[in-house]
Parts: sequence; structure tokens; C-alpha cells
Amino acid sequence: MLTPFQPVAPPAPKVHDKDLPGWRALYKFNRNTLSSQPQRAFEEPVIRRCIFGLESLLINDPDGVRHVLATAMDKYKRLVAADRILGPLGGTGLFLAAGAQWRQQRRMLAPIFTPANVGLFLPHFMAAASGLADRIAGAQSANLSLAFQEATLEAVLRALFSLPDSAERAHITAMVRYYLAGPGRPNLFDAFAPTTESFGFALRSRRRFQKAWSATIDAIVSASARGPATTRAGSPGTRKTIANVIQVVPRRMTSAQTSRPIK
Repeated sequence: MLTPFQPVAPPAPKVHDKDLPGWRALYKFNRNTLSSQPQRAFEEPVIRRCIFGLESLLINDPDGVRHVLATAMDKYKRLVAADRILGPLGGTGLFLAAGAQWRQQRRMLAPIFTPANVGLFLPHFMAAASGLADRIAGAQSANLSLAFQEATLEAVLRALFSLPDSAERAHITAMVRYYLAGPGRPNLFDAFAPTTESFGFALRSRRRFQKAWSATIDAIVSASARGPATTRAGSPGTRKTIANVIQVVPRRMTSAQTSRPIK
């Protein structure tokens, strides 16, 4: 007799029926950001919450996201905690920029993301997907969460820096994973910090990581810019084109605007 099929339910953070009290929300946020959210955060287009006097919006509606991030971005402010946590990885690049700085960087990068140029990224994504399939092929069990993280990082690193060397990719992947599991974990100081520099003693490990991260990325960008130019996708020529996105754009911006606009 055949055993009835039992669907696999991977472990996931518990979703709460109602909004958590402020102290519980902060505690859960420190462990897993999804575990601090109520059910309505996954169902309603826009939810408004107030925790310890801090009012925030969580937007799922595409038009609402466009309104906040593009149309009326000057009316909204990103949480200080987000800048404190993501800053060491993203610097003041497009993802964390705001206002006029964001608009200028967006205009400069827009030509890179035309349909023709985006096509250059497809071989990188395909190679990352093939690598994922090869790593789990034949395995009796696999940690898919970790496998998907590695595949995502591989795709990003291939597309941005054309890193064919698995050793280089493994080094950067290890750095990102270390940061997210260690210095980059949210904490109570992030939740209550009035500015990105508040509670400086709690930022020491992040600053050390940022120094090492910046040196690593600078070395990759410099090596990519020196590579020979060809036209085959995924080749050194593609590497040089994408590296120029990182290297040329900052040179067009004054030091008064930002010191590390794209990282």
C-alpha cells in the first residue's frame, strides 16, 4: 500500500493574527524581521503602525511604492535603522540615496538598464542557476534556504563584477553572510537611534566590516577596469562595461554630494 503523500512545509517565522505590542515587535525584529509582522502586513496594500511613538508605513501596493520611492520621495523618510544596517554594505549608492542625490544617480544609471544592456546579465543568471542545480543534484537532502542565498549572491556578483573565479565569489559571499548573521543583525540601538551615528559604540563592528568590504570591492572594480575588452557576454569585455557603471558614475559626482555613491 502506498504511503499517502505529505507535503513538505519548510520552517518559517510565525505570522501573528494581530499587531504585536511594541516591546515584542522589537524583540522579534531583532531575531527575524518577518516574525515581527502581523498577518495584515501580507494582505493589505498599505499598513500604518506606531511603535513607541515612531510611525511607519509598510507598502505592498506597486503604485504606492512608486509614489513613495519616486513621485513624492521627499515627503517620506527611511527608517534610521535601515540606514544603520544597510549602510556598511550599500554605502550611499542608489539603494540608500534620497532626494536630489537619488534622482541624479538614477539618471546616470538609466542607460545601463535598457533592454539591450539588461540582456548582458542573462548569461550570468543562467550560470548561477546551473551552479545551483549542480550543487544539489544527487543530494539526499539540501538546505534550500542556504542554496538559494548562495545562488542569488552568485548571480549578483557575476552580473555586477563578472566574477568567474569561484574563490573570489566564495570570499565575498562569506563576507556578506558574516555581516548579515553578525554585525548586520538589527538590535535595540538601531530601533531607538535618532541618527545613523548615534550609539557609536554599537557601530564598531559594522565600521570594521565596512572598511574591509570597501577595500574588497575597490580591488575588484580596479581589476575589472584593467581587464581586456571583448564583446562576448560574460567575457572580460562585459566585465569592463559593468565595472564602468561603478567607476565612471562616481567620478561625475562631486565629493560634496557623496564619497562612495555606488558600492
